[in-house]
Amino acid sequence: MTDWCDVRRRLGIAMHRVSDEQHAAIDHVTTEARIAAIVGRAGAGKTTTMKAARDVWETAGYRVVGAALAGKAAVGLEAEAGIRSGTLAAWELRWTKRRDLLDTKTVFVLDEAAILQWHAMIASAGGYLRSLTRKAEEGGFSLGPMLMALIGSRKHEKARA
Repeated sequence: MTDWCDVRRRLGIAMHRVSDEQHAAIDHVTTEARIAAIVGRAGAGKTTTMKAARDVWETAGYRVVGAALAGKAAVGLEAEAGIRSGTLAAWELRWTKRRDLLDTKTVFVLDEAAILQWHAMIASAGGYLRSLTRKAEEGGFSLGPMLMALIGSRKHEKARA
């Protein structure tokens, strides 16, 4: 079992680069929890937070990889947070070929996970943005639908093929 407090303490100098709110988010995701989420508006510092969290995970001996629905977001996660990333579709292909499987020493970062609950349901960009804005205003982003979309994403891809 990893002593996350000790790991964060050893990285104390690097942790000074983040705000108190980001530090709390890092504490939240670098625990023994199997699933953790960080939700924030654009520009809130989520990527900076993930970069610091990656330092904590790697110092504790974990492999950190990431994914996003869009290739541009995956490239950004890798370039800005230093987390080796690809599209969710690319990860699914690897897994079907039994490559890059996740294990108990791997942290899988899913960037822009809120988008997953909408990608197969809304055809137009305008409709997507209106729905996304409404959900944000209502505080309606939840982890449940995002995870269900992740689980069902392969089924949706097969249906479109």
